[in-house]
Amino acid sequence: MNRVSVSAHLTSVNVRLLPDNRKMRRAASTQTVDTDLYRAIFDHVGDAVFVVDPAAEEFIDVNEQACEMLGYSHSALMNLGPLGVHPHEVSEWREFINTALLDTTVRTNELSCRTVNGELLPTEVIGTAIEIDGKECVIFAVRDISERKRIQREGSVLAEIGVVLGSTLAIEEIYEQFADQVQKLIPSDRIVISDVDIDAWTITPVYVAGLQIDGWAPDTPRSLALTPLEDLVRNQTLLVMDIWESERLAQAHVGLVDGLEAGLGSGLAVPLIARDSTVGILSLRRLDPHGYTPHEVELAGQVANQIAPAIENARLYKQAGVLAAHEERNRLARDLHDSVTQTLYSLTLHSEASNRLAEAGDLERAQAHLEQMGESAHQALKEMRLLVYQLRPPALEDAGLINALQHRLDAVEERSGVRARLILDREYKLPARIENALFPVAIEALNNAIKHANASTLEVRISSVDGGIELTVEDNGRGFDETGRAARGGVGMVSMSERMSNIDGRLSVESVIGKGTTVRAFAALDTSDSGSSDDNRPDHQKASE
Repeated sequence: MNRVSVSAHLTSVNVRLLPDNRKMRRAASTQTVDTDLYRAIFDHVGDAVFVVDPAAEEFIDVNEQACEMLGYSHSALMNLGPLGVHPHEVSEWREFINTALLDTTVRTNELSCRTVNGELLPTEVIGTAIEIDGKECVIFAVRDISERKRIQREGSVLAEIGVVLGSTLAIEEIYEQFADQVQKLIPSDRIVISDVDIDAWTITPVYVAGLQIDGWAPDTPRSLALTPLEDLVRNQTLLVMDIWESERLAQAHVGLVDGLEAGLGSGLAVPLIARDSTVGILSLRRLDPHGYTPHEVELAGQVANQIAPAIENARLYKQAGVLAAHEERNRLARDLHDSVTQTLYSLTLHSEASNRLAEAGDLERAQAHLEQMGESAHQALKEMRLLVYQLRPPALEDAGLINALQHRLDAVEERSGVRARLILDREYKLPARIENALFPVAIEALNNAIKHANASTLEVRISSVDGGIELTVEDNGRGFDETGRAARGGVGMVSMSERMSNIDGRLSVESVIGKGTTVRAFAALDTSDSGSSDDNRPDHQKASE
């Protein structure tokens, strides 16, 4: 049926909307739709319209918008038929037709339509059943939703890029995942992420994917001077090149000739800006000589805005790590000088003295120096155990106060020959603020016992006292004069007292020369913080012997 006869047919027939109940439709008359109105809608509606004979699976008619959307002439589209328009979704189309006939309310679905170029166009299909001269038919309004799908896809990819960049501060580990997502948005034959050193005025590729270019190996700095990228970094502007622009720039900037020889005729470079400074460059290259579209340039800018802060944060994180490592090395050096180094120097003096006395025949005094050497060596061992523990203490938030304290006693005191016990009057589940205060107080008290008290036994007790919790660290070391200590002060004691004051707790220290020292730290507890049962009490009365 050609277009003239179809049009004449539709203007002379009774077009009826099918009621919801098909049995009632057969028994009752159906309101006739004005055919002139129907024809006007068919010809002038903005969407593509298809009228289908479901029994024959043929088009009864299609409007001009349908022909324009798919690129066919009217006769070609009529001959193609609905199965040719939906070749990959025939079963879905038939199911949609059957549903529309069974339930004559308006139905909506998404189907792909094949264009004259063979491409599959995503569309939204709205269909309803109608009656033409007593024949059941279905009329479809079809809308191109490729732009909607593109926006959804791009939004999804940009969101995934955000997830990837937020997954770690070790950004070099996720460059490949980032580049994969960029490739989905802006297909390219080469992707390069480079760091920019403003002070040295250099660019260093840190990640390269795709076609390789001689002289642009990763981690090889190159000068920015007299290159197109110099203006990009200085002025923070984009560089967009097609084949003609690439050839022009190559004449002035030899560094671009390599890319042309590799067949990369077009390119796009975007500055990565963080805190108003260019921290890097995202470079995309293509074999296609026609370059990147304005929309792709816009997408590249959005991607650059995502990765630039991540690169800067990673750089600051790395700098902080280097600074922390430097400070830790300095602290370790001070601790070694103040403790182990001094002890080893004392060992040298005792060794030299014992040798001289032995040669002089004074074996009694030589023996005394040897005994002092043994004590000094044992003290050095304890302090080395302590330093090793301090390098990698357990994470309090993971282990909890009780396990962290037991780990400390096992790692330091037990291996140093000190008899140590952790004793609980019951199990506790303490809030983080209290654990974070009590743990460093306990560690400082234990460190003092190791470094200064020369204790051979100690106890760490945790018990309920006066509606709160009390941590007690008691050793049998040499003790000290409290009056003298109060006059001298001490960073460790001040730090412990401040930690307890921060949680409205209190600290007390008792010491007797020759009998040892007892440190008590008390913190008030709410009823909900007080912990659980007494069932496993023996498990925490472990002696580190």
